[in-house]
Amino acid sequence: MEDRLTIYPADNTQWREWLALNHTECNGIWLIYNKKIKGKELPGLCWSEAVDTALCFGWIDSKKLPIDEEKFMQFFSKRKPKSGWSKINKAKVKNLIELGLMTDAGLKTIKAAKLDGSWKTLDAAEKLIMPKDLALMLKANSHCEVFFASLSNSAKKSVFYWLLSAKKEETRNRRIAEIIRFTSEGKLPKQF
Repeated sequence: MEDRLTIYPADNTQWREWLALNHTECNGIWLIYNKKIKGKELPGLCWSEAVDTALCFGWIDSKKLPIDEEKFMQFFSKRKPKSGWSKINKAKVKNLIELGLMTDAGLKTIKAAKLDGSWKTLDAAEKLIMPKDLALMLKANSHCEVFFASLSNSAKKSVFYWLLSAKKEETRNRRIAEIIRFTSEGKLPKQF
């Protein structure tokens, strides 16, 4: 775990206030928030609110770790240039804009993503369109192709996201090789 600041805001207002003061100076933090537990109403911040508020400032969630039965700790940071936007986050920011909650920093992040193409990077994954280079490698390994075809749509989408998020060709090629290696054993790469 990275040695970073950890914050545990009492509510979404406190989280938004923290971001308003720190979103430009701080690159990332561990945020503690409550799990949703059926039949139990916990005070404080929940994941959906945390993400919505982060998006307003051009930030995004990533690695999540359980703390106990009631809380998670998740890493939030400035969105990196050219990082892909999921369908869910695009819908969230559309709603946040309509509600007037987006800050200039959040709007600049969206504008940059639309200009550099990262706004659409994950669209093919959302539509479950298999990348051609992966399709060729799977086709060359029929056992892998059969296993991959048996995966749930959500598992396929996760693999496509992972592959499409590679910034360099060598990273993408390494990920394809890893997908082939694991699917040949009837498994998914360890990230999934």
